[in-house]
Amino acid sequence: MEPLHIAYYVSSHGLGHAGRALEVARELLQLDPHVRCTLVTAAPIHVLLGDAPLHPRLALRAAWPDGCVQVGAFSVDGAATLAAYAALDRPALIAGEAAWMRGAGVRLVVSDITPLAFPASAAAGLRSICVSNFSWARAAPAAAQHACLLSSLVSPPLLPAARTHASSPL
Repeated sequence: MEPLHIAYYVSSHGLGHAGRALEVARELLQLDPHVRCTLVTAAPIHVLLGDAPLHPRLALRAAWPDGCVQVGAFSVDGAATLAAYAALDRPALIAGEAAWMRGAGVRLVVSDITPLAFPASAAAGLRSICVSNFSWARAAPAAAQHACLLSSLVSPPLLPAARTHASSPL
């Protein structure tokens, strides 16, 4: 059986996204010996790992900048984040990441929840999955507003491309 290489993109905002992604990746690796996973993030995964070694089928890869501008452990500067994201050379980043995906043999992209992972996976001809723990629209209207503005900067737009939604307890 051909191994399933998953590229798992993780937001650099705080440690919650990274902690969840690390546990989901560990579970996927436990469930199937043919799965390998690369966590693509600027988050400090080493803080979550402590002295524990990486699983032999789990790799870390430094992420491109996701534009997230934090002003504390739990806060994001929305205006600064939007400005930083708008300043990114998105077409070059997307093309470069799609090329890495093809070269690395990635077959599935998971994102918690870096928006450029989706157009990059589309450019590579791959399916992608969004992982999140709640609906931003319900949890924080201001965050939902920033997410919609951020989505409008993605080409093609992120939200209209989200055709299906499924909730699954982990």
